[in-house]
Amino acid sequence: MNEPDDLITSALRDLARQAAQPHLSAETLWRAGRRRRWAAITTTAAGAAAATAAAALIPLAVLSTPAHPAPRPPVISSAGTHRPAPIQLRQVARLTHHRCPPGSHGLPGTSKDECFYLTRTGMAISRFASVTILNPQSGTKAYWVNFRFERADIDRFTDLTRKLANSPTPRNQMALIINGVVLMHPYIPASISVGEFQLETGPSRASAEALLHQVEHL
Repeated sequence: MNEPDDLITSALRDLARQAAQPHLSAETLWRAGRRRRWAAITTTAAGAAAATAAAALIPLAVLSTPAHPAPRPPVISSAGTHRPAPIQLRQVARLTHHRCPPGSHGLPGTSKDECFYLTRTGMAISRFASVTILNPQSGTKAYWVNFRFERADIDRFTDLTRKLANSPTPRNQMALIINGVVLMHPYIPASISVGEFQLETGPSRASAEALLHQVEHL
């Protein structure tokens, strides 16, 4: 091949190389760059959103836990109640004139130097039908408090007083217990079937009112 042919061949090769490498205009390059930048921004934003959401889950989980756990449901006994009846009438087994020793099964009285030990004989009630103060009768100075039972408790009280009336002292005494304290412990001379009983509180009306207050605010 002579020299002119070589020049023509070289020129054709240069043209072929330029055709194989398409020229990207400025607009095309800008659009391609914008797509790359948008892809990068989208990826970054998605990553940031995921990180923000993950971070937000932590305080939400903490806030959803109450500062003070909700109280558990009360324990229900086989009798269907979750606490003992506030008023108990129990047979006295023995009485000591000193404070109940720690760990003993005795109950304190209104005096600091009393401790009552009780038998299993007794009854528990939620409330009395009525409790009233009786003024001193003619020729006396003592106030009395009258307790009247609900109809459903009358027969149980009759049975209790029948058992106590035939027992030796001090088992013929009935302890009136409210909130774990023996308020009074009268002797039961005979069975009581009328559905009510009376307790003498002494010459002070304040004592009768104090007993009435304790029973009415259970």
